[in-house]
Amino acid sequence: MVRERKPCVECIQETKLEVVDDFLCRSLRGSSVVGFSFKPTVGVSGGILTLWDTLEVDIWLSMSFDNCLMVKGRFMKSNLDFSLVNVYASCESRGRQVLWERLRGMISNDIEAA
Repeated sequence: MVRERKPCVECIQETKLEVVDDFLCRSLRGSSVVGFSFKPTVGVSGGILTLWDTLEVDIWLSMSFDNCLMVKGRFMKSNLDFSLVNVYASCESRGRQVLWERLRGMISNDIEAA
């Protein structure tokens, strides 16, 4: 489906991978023009991977924190800036609440800075 639809950005959760490299990302995208950011698995679950087409998207910041991988960048054709958060959240309600409060704060800071 990725090779057919050719999305600019892909978000994958539950990779169960401790290591991600260029070869794996190129094979997943079916292209050699790929950028990526990942958060390795912890134990037997988790792992987050965000991939993007470097001809379409310019990423200038990648941040990793509990259960999330955030990238900030620009769609080059439209010159539109964006923030994207790839989330693999806890099943525990308190953990989810803390995560969403943190994300809400980060989004508010972005809006105020704009």
